[in-house]
Amino acid sequence: MIPIIILSSYDLTYSEEHIAKEINKNPNYFIKNSITTISQELGVATSTISRLAKKLGYKTFKEFKLFIYEKNKQIKNNFSIENGGKLPKLIQKIKNFNMYSIFETINNLDPAELNSVIHCILKSKRIFIYGVGSGGMVASEMNNNLRRLGLNSHTSQDFHGQILFLNSFKENELFILFSTSGLTREIIELIKIAQHNNCQTLLITARQDLGKTLQPNFVLYYYVHYDESAYFPIISSKISQLIISDILVSMLIEKLPDKQEEIENGKHLIVNWNRTGSIF
Repeated sequence: MIPIIILSSYDLTYSEEHIAKEINKNPNYFIKNSITTISQELGVATSTISRLAKKLGYKTFKEFKLFIYEKNKQIKNNFSIENGGKLPKLIQKIKNFNMYSIFETINNLDPAELNSVIHCILKSKRIFIYGVGSGGMVASEMNNNLRRLGLNSHTSQDFHGQILFLNSFKENELFILFSTSGLTREIIELIKIAQHNNCQTLLITARQDLGKTLQPNFVLYYYVHYDESAYFPIISSKISQLIISDILVSMLIEKLPDKQEEIENGKHLIVNWNRTGSIF
């Protein structure tokens, strides 16, 4: 089941979480009924429903209902597994997990925050990128791309080495972290060290409530499928992290016209090699 509201993305009270779970179970009930009817059915105050709507970013219950309607329609049209298609059900699930993550991540990115991150990357003397698991793979990919653009970028999946390296970081340097939960001891301690050294921090995470908790300088959120934790290997977090990495690198290329020319020249060399077996 794909949820209307991703519970792990918000810091909800018990009553707010109860309402959110009921919305996920039966969104049509919330679409068709008034706030008074819903509050009586669920045994909660209308103010609690309104508070949940505001916590999710909607000023009124009417706006909240419209969000539920549009999200429910989107899920049925794009991410339904029971569609009688030709793909086996497992492959359909994997397809839907990734489609959901791509769609939600791109549509919820904050353009202003992206631009602020790009500005910070360009003015940073050094950049260090950290992630473990799928985050480590994406950190390595992003590091390679930044180095190709001539930026002073480094990466490592060794936590102890990370501490030693990060301890030398200072102002005008940037630390980028990939973490789905953002709550591991390693991530928390690394952000503390960076902040102690006045180093800029960018957290790329799926936890929507971590910006206020950990207080990095920048936060970019990605979305993972509700059922992802039930699968191994983890499916949708990799594609979400890669999407953000690719967007940042593409934005940097636009800001570096001399690098665009180098990239085009490199493409021509590759084409020549593939066609003729010779670089020139």
